[in-house]
Order: sequence, then C-alpha cells, then structure tokens
Amino acid sequence: MTKTEDWLAGFTREHSLRQIAKKTGISPATLARQITLDALTAQNVVDIALAYGVSPLRGLVAIGLLQEADVSGGTVESALREATDEQLVDEIMRRLQSASSDEEDTAFDRPVASLRSVSGSAEDDWEVSEPPAADLPRAAMKGRKKIDE
Repeated sequence: MTKTEDWLAGFTREHSLRQIAKKTGISPATLARQITLDALTAQNVVDIALAYGVSPLRGLVAIGLLQEADVSGGTVESALREATDEQLVDEIMRRLQSASSDEEDTAFDRPVASLRSVSGSAEDDWEVSEPPAADLPRAAMKGRKKIDE
C-alpha cells in the first residue's frame, strides 16, 4: 500500500476512488493516476481533506509533501501536547503577570480569605483552614424564613 492509500484508508470509510472523486470534484482518472503513482498533488490533498473533514496539514505530512517539523505548532492542541511542563508554567505565569499589570485588583494577587499563614511570616507558607462554625450564617429554623446574620 502506498502512503497515499494509507492516508485515504484512514478516513474515507472504504469509499471507492469514484466516490472520493465525486465528493471532492477531482476527475476520477486524475485521482486514480495520482494514487497509483503515489503522487497526489498538494491541492488534491487539501480538497480531499476538506471534503472529509480532516486536517489538510496532516494529509500533506502523511503523503510526504511536508515534514512534521513544518507543521508542528500548527494547532493549539498540538502545541500544548508538545510543550514541556516548564513551558506551560512559564506561559501561565506570563499571563498572570500580564493580567496583574493590566488590572489593579486581581484575584491572583491576594490570598483567599480562608487561607492563613502557618508561620505568620513567609508569603509562600500557606495552608487552607476552615472558618469557625460561628462565622457561618445559620439556615432558617422552625418556620423563620430569614437566615441569621
């Protein structure tokens, strides 16, 4: 099986060459010749991919017209998959710092009310604590419709 045939088999649901040609608007004789010679043109790859709802870039790589390096990062999903953990963290930090400089008050610049310092000194030494039950409003009891404040 040629690279072109392998690529087509992955998504054409066993359609015949005539069905693929009809769906894409490519001449059946041209399509048959290009597949037999494993020489599908870039335009025909794009036309077939779009007709079947698959990535034209992946098609161009699959048949050898482009290298994987040429299209890496072509989609957000592929860029996220290829990014290292450090790169992801750096991007998140860049966004948080950008948001901090754009707005005076962001939720990321101050501790959450239910956090308290373990040692009382280091900013990065925080643990979650439960608020005392007395500080929580009580639900309505015995026919009272308002919450105690």
